Amino acid sequence: IIEIMQDGDQSLAVALKRTVSNIYVWLRNICAVVLLCLLIYTGIRILITAASPYEQAKWKKALLDWLKALCLLMFMHFIMVGIFYISDLLVDAMSISFNGSSITASIRWAFANTSWTDGTALIVITILYAYVTFLTIVFFISYFKRLVWVVILTVISPVVATSYALGNSQTQIFNKWIKEYI
Repeated sequence: IIEIMQDGDQSLAVALKRTVSNIYVWLRNICAVVLLCLLIYTGIRILITAASPYEQAKWKKALLDWLKALCLLMFMHFIMVGIFYISDLLVDAMSISFNGSSITASIRWAFANTSWTDGTALIVITILYAYVTFLTIVFFISYFKRLVWVVILTVISPVVATSYALGNSQTQIFNKWIKEYI
């Protein structure tokens, strides 16, 4: 990130996006190799347990879980893009409903149209402006924490998809991941 920022023509958001993207692709490729190794192991186990129908059924179920994990690994980025697209649509709809005005603009308008002789109104407007400024800081911190959490969830998503091949208890990890990501 520092090397990109030294060029001067890139913003921090673009540098973060590029870095997360590179880590995601790198980790996805490693997880694809791990899934390939799991496929080979599962195939060998199916061949070894050919005499026991119970064991063979167990490993065929593992093969089906492997296939689900591969599909998740290949389509996980589409799920993430879809979630962001729906989120953007909701934010745009809310922005249109507010007609582009903000609470801060309304407070500034009220302050500009209040005479200096009305001290009570000026005090109330000043308190409101201070409260809105405080909320802006609180939401900035909250959104920054959410940004960090989304970056972490994005980076670990290939590992979550690969863990799906390891059994039923791992599906809870995917369910928790998708809930947090949404």
